[in-house]
Amino acid sequence: MKPKLTQSGLAQKQAREQTVPEKRSDGVLRLVLISDTHDRTPAAVPPGDVLIHAGDFACGDDLHSLQRDIGWLRSLSHRQKILVPGNHDLILTIQPNVRELLGSIHFLSDSSVDIDGVRFYGIGWGSKPIIPEGTDVLISHCPPAGVLDNGMGCPVLRRAVAEARPRVHVFGHIHGCRGHVQLGLTHFYNASLDARQTSQAAVVAASSHTISLPTARPWVHELPRASPLV
Repeated sequence: MKPKLTQSGLAQKQAREQTVPEKRSDGVLRLVLISDTHDRTPAAVPPGDVLIHAGDFACGDDLHSLQRDIGWLRSLSHRQKILVPGNHDLILTIQPNVRELLGSIHFLSDSSVDIDGVRFYGIGWGSKPIIPEGTDVLISHCPPAGVLDNGMGCPVLRRAVAEARPRVHVFGHIHGCRGHVQLGLTHFYNASLDARQTSQAAVVAASSHTISLPTARPWVHELPRASPLV
Protein backbone atom coordinates (compact mmCIF):
# COMPACT_ATOMS: atom_id res chain seq x y z
CA MET A 1 0.00 0.00 0.00
CA LYS A 2 1.35 3.40 -0.95
CA PRO A 3 1.77 5.84 1.95
CA LYS A 4 -0.72 8.73 1.98
CA LEU A 5 0.69 12.15 1.19
CA THR A 6 0.35 14.89 3.77
CA GLN A 7 -1.29 18.14 2.63
CA SER A 8 2.17 19.70 2.31
CA GLY A 9 3.47 16.70 0.37
CA LEU A 10 0.48 16.75 -1.94
CA ALA A 11 1.00 20.44 -2.67
CA GLN A 12 4.67 19.78 -3.51
CA LYS A 13 3.69 16.86 -5.76
CA GLN A 14 1.14 19.01 -7.63
CA ALA A 15 3.70 21.79 -8.02
CA ARG A 16 6.19 19.34 -9.55
CA GLU A 17 3.54 18.02 -11.93
CA GLN A 18 2.68 21.59 -13.00
CA THR A 19 6.30 22.37 -13.94
CA VAL A 20 7.39 21.70 -17.50
CA PRO A 21 11.12 20.95 -18.01
CA GLU A 22 13.06 23.79 -19.58
CA LYS A 23 13.65 23.40 -23.31
CA ARG A 24 16.51 24.85 -25.36
CA SER A 25 15.40 27.18 -28.16
CA ASP A 26 16.09 30.56 -29.74
CA GLY A 27 15.35 32.31 -26.43
CA VAL A 28 11.85 33.48 -27.38
CA LEU A 29 8.57 32.01 -26.16
CA ARG A 30 5.76 32.64 -28.68
CA LEU A 31 2.48 33.23 -26.84
CA VAL A 32 -0.86 32.98 -28.67
CA LEU A 33 -3.61 34.81 -26.76
CA ILE A 34 -7.37 34.21 -26.97
CA SER A 35 -10.43 34.74 -24.78
CA ASP A 36 -14.23 34.61 -24.83
CA THR A 37 -14.77 31.90 -27.42
CA HIS A 38 -18.03 30.83 -25.68
CA ASP A 39 -18.32 27.37 -27.21
CA ARG A 40 -17.34 28.72 -30.66
CA THR A 41 -14.31 27.70 -32.72
CA PRO A 42 -12.09 30.43 -34.21
CA ALA A 43 -11.44 30.05 -37.93
CA ALA A 44 -7.67 30.21 -37.52
CA VAL A 45 -5.33 30.07 -34.54
CA PRO A 46 -1.66 30.96 -35.26
CA PRO A 47 1.02 28.46 -34.25
CA GLY A 48 3.14 29.12 -31.18
CA ASP A 49 4.75 27.66 -28.09
CA VAL A 50 2.04 28.46 -25.53
CA LEU A 51 -1.68 28.99 -26.20
CA ILE A 52 -3.38 31.06 -23.48
CA HIS A 53 -7.17 31.13 -23.14
CA ALA A 54 -8.27 33.86 -20.71
CA GLY A 55 -11.71 32.47 -19.89
CA ASP A 56 -15.31 32.13 -21.07
CA PHE A 57 -14.22 29.02 -22.88
CA ALA A 58 -17.44 27.08 -22.30
CA CYS A 59 -21.14 27.91 -22.58
CA GLY A 60 -23.38 27.10 -19.63
CA ASP A 61 -23.34 23.66 -18.01
CA ASP A 62 -23.57 21.29 -20.99
CA LEU A 63 -21.02 18.52 -20.46
CA HIS A 64 -21.26 17.36 -24.09
CA SER A 65 -20.35 20.79 -25.49
CA LEU A 66 -17.59 21.12 -22.87
CA GLN A 67 -16.05 17.85 -24.05
CA ARG A 68 -16.24 19.09 -27.64
CA ASP A 69 -14.57 22.40 -26.70
CA ILE A 70 -11.81 20.60 -24.83
CA GLY A 71 -11.29 18.29 -27.82
CA TRP A 72 -10.82 21.32 -30.06
CA LEU A 73 -8.34 22.93 -27.66
CA ARG A 74 -6.37 19.71 -27.27
CA SER A 75 -6.23 19.29 -31.07
CA LEU A 76 -4.28 22.53 -31.56
CA SER A 77 -0.58 22.21 -32.28
CA HIS A 78 0.78 24.43 -29.50
CA ARG A 79 3.33 22.72 -27.28
CA GLN A 80 1.63 23.95 -24.10
CA LYS A 81 -1.91 25.24 -23.43
CA ILE A 82 -3.21 27.27 -20.49
CA LEU A 83 -6.84 27.91 -19.54
CA VAL A 84 -8.27 30.11 -16.76
CA PRO A 85 -11.96 30.15 -15.76
CA GLY A 86 -14.32 32.95 -16.78
CA ASN A 87 -17.75 33.86 -15.47
CA HIS A 88 -19.40 31.45 -17.94
CA ASP A 89 -17.07 28.57 -17.08
CA LEU A 90 -18.77 27.39 -13.89
CA ILE A 91 -18.85 23.83 -15.22
CA LEU A 92 -15.03 23.81 -15.16
CA THR A 93 -15.02 24.59 -11.45
CA ILE A 94 -17.71 22.07 -10.42
CA GLN A 95 -16.83 19.17 -12.71
CA PRO A 96 -15.18 16.57 -10.43
CA ASN A 97 -12.98 15.08 -13.17
CA VAL A 98 -12.06 18.34 -14.89
CA ARG A 99 -8.32 17.59 -14.67
CA GLU A 100 -8.87 14.26 -16.37
CA LEU A 101 -10.99 15.88 -19.10
CA LEU A 102 -8.40 18.60 -19.74
CA GLY A 103 -5.49 16.17 -19.91
CA SER A 104 -2.27 18.09 -20.58
CA ILE A 105 -4.02 21.49 -20.62
CA HIS A 106 -2.91 23.58 -17.62
CA PHE A 107 -6.02 24.78 -15.78
CA LEU A 108 -4.87 27.72 -13.66
CA SER A 109 -7.25 28.97 -11.00
CA ASP A 110 -5.21 30.79 -8.35
CA SER A 111 -2.27 28.62 -9.38
CA SER A 112 0.84 28.78 -11.53
CA VAL A 113 2.94 26.80 -13.95
CA ASP A 114 6.55 27.28 -15.11
CA ILE A 115 7.23 26.76 -18.82
CA ASP A 116 10.76 27.15 -20.18
CA GLY A 117 11.77 29.38 -17.28
CA VAL A 118 8.69 31.63 -17.58
CA ARG A 119 6.17 31.67 -14.73
CA PHE A 120 2.47 31.86 -15.64
CA TYR A 121 -0.15 32.62 -12.98
CA GLY A 122 -3.93 32.38 -13.47
CA ILE A 123 -6.49 34.14 -11.28
CA GLY A 124 -9.77 32.29 -10.70
CA TRP A 125 -13.04 34.07 -11.47
CA GLY A 126 -14.19 35.96 -8.36
CA SER A 127 -10.93 35.33 -6.52
CA LYS A 128 -9.00 38.00 -4.66
CA PRO A 129 -6.11 38.98 -6.97
CA ILE A 130 -3.03 38.00 -4.99
CA ILE A 131 -0.20 37.75 -7.52
CA PRO A 132 2.88 35.76 -6.45
CA GLU A 133 6.28 37.37 -6.66
CA GLY A 134 8.16 36.38 -9.81
CA THR A 135 5.07 36.10 -12.04
CA ASP A 136 6.04 36.79 -15.66
CA VAL A 137 2.67 36.26 -17.37
CA LEU A 138 -0.55 37.00 -15.50
CA ILE A 139 -3.86 35.65 -16.81
CA SER A 140 -7.27 36.72 -15.53
CA HIS A 141 -10.71 36.83 -17.11
CA CYS A 142 -11.58 40.23 -15.66
CA PRO A 143 -9.58 43.27 -16.87
CA PRO A 144 -7.82 45.65 -14.48
CA ALA A 145 -9.55 48.99 -13.94
CA GLY A 146 -8.71 51.60 -16.54
CA VAL A 147 -7.04 49.25 -19.04
CA LEU A 148 -9.07 48.13 -22.08
CA ASP A 149 -12.10 47.74 -19.80
CA ASN A 150 -14.65 50.44 -20.79
CA GLY A 151 -14.83 51.43 -17.12
CA MET A 152 -15.83 47.94 -15.97
CA GLY A 153 -12.48 46.59 -14.74
CA CYS A 154 -11.36 45.67 -11.22
CA PRO A 155 -9.51 48.38 -9.18
CA VAL A 156 -8.07 45.81 -6.77
CA LEU A 157 -6.61 43.86 -9.70
CA ARG A 158 -5.13 47.06 -11.16
CA ARG A 159 -3.32 47.80 -7.88
CA ALA A 160 -2.08 44.21 -7.62
CA VAL A 161 -0.72 44.29 -11.18
CA ALA A 162 1.01 47.64 -10.54
CA GLU A 163 2.76 46.07 -7.54
CA ALA A 164 3.64 42.71 -9.14
CA ARG A 165 4.71 44.21 -12.51
CA PRO A 166 4.30 41.08 -14.67
CA ARG A 167 5.76 41.28 -18.14
CA VAL A 168 2.42 40.39 -19.74
CA HIS A 169 -1.18 40.52 -18.48
CA VAL A 170 -3.80 38.69 -20.57
CA PHE A 171 -7.55 39.06 -19.95
CA GLY A 172 -10.89 39.37 -21.77
CA HIS A 173 -14.52 39.62 -20.55
CA ILE A 174 -15.25 43.07 -22.08
CA HIS A 175 -15.52 42.00 -25.70
CA GLY A 176 -15.62 45.40 -27.39
CA CYS A 177 -12.45 46.61 -25.66
CA ARG A 178 -10.15 44.14 -27.39
CA GLY A 179 -6.73 45.70 -27.74
CA HIS A 180 -3.09 45.93 -26.66
CA VAL A 181 -1.29 48.60 -24.66
CA GLN A 182 2.03 48.76 -22.83
CA LEU A 183 2.12 50.60 -19.51
CA GLY A 184 5.53 50.67 -17.87
CA LEU A 185 7.06 47.19 -18.05
CA THR A 186 3.76 45.39 -18.62
CA HIS A 187 2.07 44.53 -21.93
CA PHE A 188 -1.72 44.38 -21.44
CA TYR A 189 -3.85 42.34 -23.87
CA ASN A 190 -7.63 42.19 -23.98
CA ALA A 191 -7.73 38.95 -25.97
CA SER A 192 -11.47 38.69 -26.66
CA LEU A 193 -12.11 37.29 -30.13
CA ASP A 194 -15.37 39.22 -30.54
CA ALA A 195 -14.28 42.71 -31.60
CA ARG A 196 -17.58 44.07 -32.92
CA GLN A 197 -19.00 45.64 -29.77
CA THR A 198 -18.53 49.42 -29.67
CA SER A 199 -21.27 51.11 -27.61
CA GLN A 200 -21.62 50.94 -23.83
CA ALA A 201 -24.87 49.00 -24.17
CA ALA A 202 -23.24 46.51 -26.54
CA VAL A 203 -20.31 45.99 -24.18
CA VAL A 204 -22.68 45.30 -21.28
CA ALA A 205 -24.60 42.83 -23.46
CA ALA A 206 -21.37 41.13 -24.51
CA SER A 207 -20.26 40.68 -20.91
CA SER A 208 -23.64 39.03 -20.32
CA HIS A 209 -22.95 36.46 -23.03
CA THR A 210 -24.21 37.93 -26.31
CA ILE A 211 -21.72 36.60 -28.84
CA SER A 212 -21.65 34.84 -32.17
CA LEU A 213 -18.68 33.68 -34.21
CA PRO A 214 -15.24 35.14 -33.35
CA THR A 215 -14.48 38.19 -35.50
CA ALA A 216 -10.79 38.82 -34.74
CA ARG A 217 -7.50 36.96 -35.00
CA PRO A 218 -5.67 35.95 -31.82
CA TRP A 219 -2.89 38.17 -30.50
CA VAL A 220 0.67 36.85 -30.69
CA HIS A 221 3.31 38.04 -28.23
CA GLU A 222 6.96 36.98 -28.44
CA LEU A 223 8.35 36.90 -24.93
CA PRO A 224 12.08 36.61 -24.18
CA ARG A 225 12.61 33.79 -21.72
CA ALA A 226 15.14 35.74 -19.64
CA SER A 227 13.61 38.42 -17.41
CA PRO A 228 14.50 41.95 -18.56
CA LEU A 229 16.72 44.14 -16.43
CA VAL A 230 14.78 46.60 -14.25
